[in-house]
Amino acid sequence: MLELDPQLILLCIELDPWQETTGGQTAFAKHLLQTFPTRFAVVSSTPEDLPAGKWCERKWHGQSIKFFSLGSVRRAGRCKPLVPQRASLYWMARRHMAALNASGSDSILIDNPEVLLAASHYSWRRACYLFSSINNQISNSRYKWARPFGPLFENLTVAALRRLNPEVVVAAADDCAITELYKRTRGNLNQFKIHSLPTRVDLSRFYPEERLTCRKRCGLPADELILICTGRLCWIKGWAFLIDVLAELRRRAVSATLVLVGSGEDHDAALRRAELLGLAANVLVTGFLRHDQVRTFLNAADVYVVGSFLEGWSVAMVEALACGKRIVSTAVSGATGMVSQGTNGFIVASRDPASFADAVMKSLALSDAAEYSINLSRHYSLQTLRSDLSRIWDVLR
Repeated sequence: MLELDPQLILLCIELDPWQETTGGQTAFAKHLLQTFPTRFAVVSSTPEDLPAGKWCERKWHGQSIKFFSLGSVRRAGRCKPLVPQRASLYWMARRHMAALNASGSDSILIDNPEVLLAASHYSWRRACYLFSSINNQISNSRYKWARPFGPLFENLTVAALRRLNPEVVVAAADDCAITELYKRTRGNLNQFKIHSLPTRVDLSRFYPEERLTCRKRCGLPADELILICTGRLCWIKGWAFLIDVLAELRRRAVSATLVLVGSGEDHDAALRRAELLGLAANVLVTGFLRHDQVRTFLNAADVYVVGSFLEGWSVAMVEALACGKRIVSTAVSGATGMVSQGTNGFIVASRDPASFADAVMKSLALSDAAEYSINLSRHYSLQTLRSDLSRIWDVLR
């Protein structure tokens, strides 16, 4: 077994950061490696053909990074795996955790409850836990049969966190969502100070581009209202609500198109709903795209829309800010930190398509929205991550 440098921190994450970004967790792992390229040894599942249970060297922008594969997993796409990926990840982490604990590094950063459950049975000198989502992920699972087990899963997660007893706990969520977590767990997390750590954006990858040029590249009409939403196509992201908002706009004789950028198990369901409402020609579902393609679609749009029931600190919204977009959002975690009511967009409290459509139309009149969004995105830029995280966890100073 390879003996690690004791100064290295085990970065135990769900998804392989060498793959194209698939969501906030993957983006955060990439940002950590980009910001602290010599401090982490990475532990994750991977879709690549790498031997499980062994350390290897992988290149990250010219820097050699030690990597430990927990095992192979298929990228989440339009079909749900028969066995939930969470269950697979837990068993892989449990199988290899003893070896990781004996690897020479006694510091660990964990970003998901499955690895937490496995790691909490071992002793670590320095530990940090990141709530990548403050919501009960099992109660809101895409597997309906799993949802009744949500309270049990959260109780197990809280017990594991208390066992691990990390010196630092952070959450990709705003203070209101963190307060709700304290209440929901009935004081069992009161021993921890949970720090809000907003999602970051790499401004070298997301930035404004000329709108009509981008529309031409995306094959979108030059003279229509273009709404865009990016992220996994699943029920909790509220894609059905956004299609209803589009239907409301079309009823008002507004020539509009909704672009859903992403992939997921609800891909076909979204297309069926659009067809049912007579909007097949006005709803575009792109499937999975590279970050440069996502940037082009963002810059082609007039308004970034969020219909989610629940969010953490949405990486997609931060990327929209960086492209200078107006944002109209449901009242999800992080929204008040990214949307200034009546300046660069609106937060709509109700899930009423008419009210949301009103906000979309009002947002078009916000003349300073682009400048405000771009300036705000700098507060969430990757360049701020080093100082913010090292202030919270001194092991990174």
